[in-house]
This record gives sequence, structure tokens and C-alpha cells, in this order.
Amino acid sequence: MTDRDAYIEKLKAKLDEWDAQIDKMEAKLREQRVDVRMKWEKELSSARSYRDDVQRKLDELRRSSESAWNDIKAGADQAWDRLSEAMRRARSHF
Repeated sequence: MTDRDAYIEKLKAKLDEWDAQIDKMEAKLREQRVDVRMKWEKELSSARSYRDDVQRKLDELRRSSESAWNDIKAGADQAWDRLSEAMRRARSHF
């Protein structure tokens, strides 16, 4: 397995984990009062947006050639960092 393939697998596994966490947070959110729900929805919306960015980067990585993947990886790392921070903030509310 190449570094590229290993990175893609790692990113996909983490993305699946975050998807499950977002689903759990959304379920908890539905149980909350409207005022609380509105505040938390903003955090989850941000997390979902960053999650979509990571998915786009993952798709780019899958389509990239072995020689070009390092350039795309830098953008994927930034998207990953933004999603990690958004998930940390969202989890702090739950």
C-alpha cells in the first residue's frame, strides 16, 4: 500500500467516525428545547460544512495521480484540521 492509499484509507475511516458522531449529536439535538436546539444547530451546521469539504478533498485524492497527490494532500490536511476543530466545538455542547 502506498502512502497515498494509506492516507486515503485513514481519512475515509475518520470521516466515517465523524459521520456517526454527527448523527448521534443530531439525535440528541432533536430532544432539546428550541432555544438550545438553535444554538447547537449552528455548531452542527458548521461541522457538516467542513465534513463536506473533507469529502470533496477525499474525492480529489482518489482521482489524483500518485505524483500529484502531495499537492492535494495539503488542502485535505487543512480541511481535516477545520473539521477536527468544528467537531471539538460541537462535542463540547453535547
